[in-house]
Amino acid sequence: MTGNLPQHLRGKKDYSHLATTGRKHPDFIDKSVLENYALGPKIGRGCYGNVFKVTRVKTGKEYAMKKVMDAFRNSGDAQRTYREVAYMIEFVGHSNILQLFEVVKSEDDRHLYLITELIDTDLLRILKNSVLQQIHKLFIGYQIFRALKYIHSAGVMHRDLNPSNILVSQKCKIKISDFGLARSALEGEMVRKHPLTEYVSTRWYRSPEIILGCTRYTLSIDIWAAGCIMCEMQGGTAVFPGASMIGMIEWLIEVLGTPSKIDSASMQAPYTREMIMSLPPAKPIRPLNQRYPAAAEEAIDLWGLCLQWNPAKRLTADEGLRHPYFSALHNPDDEPCWQMKINTILPDYERATVNDYRDQIYADVVEVPRAKRRVQEKMLEKNLAQISKMEKSEKSSDEKKKKEQLKGHMGAKDQAMMEKFDEWSERMNKKTRLGAMDVLSKLKNAVHLIKKGALTGDKKSEDGLNKVLESMGTMMGVKSGGNFLH
Repeated sequence: MTGNLPQHLRGKKDYSHLATTGRKHPDFIDKSVLENYALGPKIGRGCYGNVFKVTRVKTGKEYAMKKVMDAFRNSGDAQRTYREVAYMIEFVGHSNILQLFEVVKSEDDRHLYLITELIDTDLLRILKNSVLQQIHKLFIGYQIFRALKYIHSAGVMHRDLNPSNILVSQKCKIKISDFGLARSALEGEMVRKHPLTEYVSTRWYRSPEIILGCTRYTLSIDIWAAGCIMCEMQGGTAVFPGASMIGMIEWLIEVLGTPSKIDSASMQAPYTREMIMSLPPAKPIRPLNQRYPAAAEEAIDLWGLCLQWNPAKRLTADEGLRHPYFSALHNPDDEPCWQMKINTILPDYERATVNDYRDQIYADVVEVPRAKRRVQEKMLEKNLAQISKMEKSEKSSDEKKKKEQLKGHMGAKDQAMMEKFDEWSERMNKKTRLGAMDVLSKLKNAVHLIKKGALTGDKKSEDGLNKVLESMGTMMGVKSGGNFLH
């Protein structure tokens, strides 16, 4: 059993219990993976899995392998896994986004193995262990904006941009990774119908509107995070190192001052009034130019445009690339953008089932035949349901038009008769104790009488309709007297 562990763990007494725990151990690797990849040391660890260095058996090429533990434990974890795989596949080809080469499932269908390119380290380790030179800070910042331009042009928010998710090679080339929290940015009515979660991003890189509980944030939250990262590269520590929500607000006010009423309202956050607007106006105590006196004026200006209370006042990624700070590196011909909005098969604004997310990954990426069949069957059912809904909608629309045309030929009395009938029909539909066949029969009779009365003005038809409506009222348990139509 210990043969499925990395070399640095094999034979250690601490792992002797693997004979009984087996697949439950986070470092256990399935045989189906080991047939194609030789396992090396563990090079990273996260909340959702471990990362190993592996070597392709046939080619001898080295890769990184992320084992996503319990990828389909619940619908939330399954959605996160699906997003990471789906968006990494969509963004394949950009030089500043981590490339995904293969996805392998575990034999028990609980875990996933993501085979990606191998990068030397991440920005968090660099900030902890060394001091970056100005040219490095400039180049890394430029590449972050270059990647964000590509991601945002596809209508996608990363939502978890922080130093640990920015991988850095020996040549100082960066790769943005971890798209588990990424999702499409909603606009207009969709934002009101599908509010976004505020439980995103690492606290120190979280924008003020998210801290204050906003559920209608935009792509600008990534720009805020980029500004925080560039400040951290300059100073070596986080620019807003709050330990709680209150602590974060205190740091924001110390560096940025209190926002204006317009800026406060623009955040559309529920806690703004209690926590921000109730405070007296205050200027920054330690503004950016005082916290980073060695930084160039262009750098301070860029960071200030990123770190705005008002989301609408922040730079876009494209505007950031054209800022004077990046003038030495800016090349419009080498800063690609996505030509259209990305729409994943399972939309971000709807929570699907665990099986739906698993089947979609297995069908699209792992290419499991049975999963493909299930996805095709579900797609067919969905299409048929949509067609049926459209047909009903068209039928309802046609009926309304006919009704309007009919009203055009009616007198005031006849129109009142029809409106009264509609009112009773509505009330009738809410009563469950009506027999379906009786209702249908009486409706047909009533409609016939309405049409006959409208076209002929027949008094008998009106009297007959009154009797039908009275009968329907009795069935619904409603006591009434007099003429229904008057």
